[in-house]
Amino acid sequence: MRASPLFLTLSLTPVHALIISGPNGAGAGNTTQASLGKPAFNFWGNQIQVSDSSGIYLGRNGNFGWVLTAAHVSPLSVNGNVIVVGGTAYAVRDVVTIGSADLRLYRIGGNLGDAPLPSLPNILLATTSPLVGTDLLDFGRGRRVEGTANSAFDSDIAQVPGINANYYEWGSPSQLNWGTNETTVLPGWLGPPVTSANFLEGPYDTNLFFSRFDDDGTGNYLGATEATFSVGDSGGTAFRLNGGTWELAGLNLYYDHDPTHIAQPGASAGFGDAAFYANLATYRNDIIAAMVPEPSATLLVLGFGLMIAATRHRRAG
Repeated sequence: MRASPLFLTLSLTPVHALIISGPNGAGAGNTTQASLGKPAFNFWGNQIQVSDSSGIYLGRNGNFGWVLTAAHVSPLSVNGNVIVVGGTAYAVRDVVTIGSADLRLYRIGGNLGDAPLPSLPNILLATTSPLVGTDLLDFGRGRRVEGTANSAFDSDIAQVPGINANYYEWGSPSQLNWGTNETTVLPGWLGPPVTSANFLEGPYDTNLFFSRFDDDGTGNYLGATEATFSVGDSGGTAFRLNGGTWELAGLNLYYDHDPTHIAQPGASAGFGDAAFYANLATYRNDIIAAMVPEPSATLLVLGFGLMIAATRHRRAG
């Protein structure tokens, strides 16, 4: 599906960590690969921390490894910072921005003395934009607040006293966790019901798709995995199944409060809020082209490319 020509200029909030409507406290339920219960998802180890937020190790191309994150995440310096992948710290050897989009690539490995690249699978990038109703598997770091009176197996809704009574409060970023959602049209308070649109946020012009944070309902929270963003999620990932194959469809970027939530605090998530993802199918060719550090590597990149099938907005991370 081609991107909509719609352009909107909004003030979004960066995201940092997943909020789950069900068990998302005290290490419950959504913090291990085994807890996924999804067919052949082999990319848990590719989900990494970048700077103060999230990122994804896309895989290797010859002697070079590549990490994708959001451009608005605190930048790392070439030869001055490291990225830990598979338990090994790798010096940042190059940095590439993807046009004017809120996307940044880091190169690791390939220099004399660098450690061997990790034995992790290459990520498949989606080749088409997701249709409305596409199931998403989201990853990020952080959690909602779980007070002493709150259960890790119940909703925080109406349990936190005062102004936050109707919302999930954000906790500090912590371990990797996962959640689920599905794509939807642009919320009506932001514009016409398109499936994707270009958003201008600061220096970035990024094609996005969307999801909403839905209420699973009283009595259903124990098994709920409905997810939205919190502080620390920027650069996290949204995968989809395509014919039984996992593809990376989106990168977590921003969220926006439903404007009917008049008293909702900024550092919280409420049902109806919207999440915004970089539509990676739009940038697939640019990402592949960027992973060519020198002309002699062209054949290697072509081989790698075959494996890559692949709001008032507030930044997510």
